[in-house]
Amino acid sequence: MRLPKNQNPSGWVTVVFKRHATELFQLSNEELAGFWREVADVSKAIHAKFSPVKIHYMIFGSICPHLHCHLVAKQKEDDPYAPIILGSKPENILDTTTRESICTDLKNILSSVQK
Repeated sequence: MRLPKNQNPSGWVTVVFKRHATELFQLSNEELAGFWREVADVSKAIHAKFSPVKIHYMIFGSICPHLHCHLVAKQKEDDPYAPIILGSKPENILDTTTRESICTDLKNILSSVQK
């Protein structure tokens, strides 16, 4: 789980597959189930931390050809018709203390989810 320093959009977290793979079909059945289990667990932590109305799940790979899933929390006040542009301007760069606090909260929630 990674929390980008730029939190525009807010509640943006990335789950990165541990070994190198570029496509879902390259994973064994066990790896595939484990990857999606981790994505689901992280989304539950995001929901607990940010209380979004929806979490978007996105897999791209054009810039970073390594299997990863972007999770983006959408809030009630967000325009439902606006495209999701990760890392868009204006940037919302978190200071180190705030970023570490959010990471700690998510990890604590995640550890209780995975028990």
